[in-house]
Amino acid sequence: MKQTGQFRKVAVVALGVLLAALLTAPALHAADPFTGSVSGWVKDERGITQMGAAIAVLASDGRLIKRVFSDQDGRFAAEGLFPGEYAIRVTLGRFLPLQQNRVLVEAGAQSLLEISLRSIFATLQLSMPLTGQVRDMTDEWKWTLRSAHAMRPILRFQPR
Repeated sequence: MKQTGQFRKVAVVALGVLLAALLTAPALHAADPFTGSVSGWVKDERGITQMGAAIAVLASDGRLIKRVFSDQDGRFAAEGLFPGEYAIRVTLGRFLPLQQNRVLVEAGAQSLLEISLRSIFATLQLSMPLTGQVRDMTDEWKWTLRSAHAMRPILRFQPR
């Protein structure tokens, strides 16, 4: 009878230890001492966070290691990266792609990035000539435009 009671106590203690180990496993995984992470925010040039940006983590030789997307608040996190240097490439429609090289990942640490994307229209500049700089077309251009045939064929078929 004593052995059965002792067996139950040992079984309850073992079950409690097993349950505690299972409950703390996610916390231990999050604080992995052998890997690091890259996280941060994706914003536009005005500071507005951007959802749905594709963040690619590339190895030094250009291989894709991991791909994550920014959430509704513009945040992203690429976890479980081995220590070393990586390149981060960010792409999102209506914005110029951005690549940030030499992002250092250390074991047990988190590298934070704040990424600011530029609109594809940011590279366009509209400039108007100042008065006095506007010149009339030269005679050469006038003659070229007048002599152009309106019905010039685009494709010509060669007989065989």
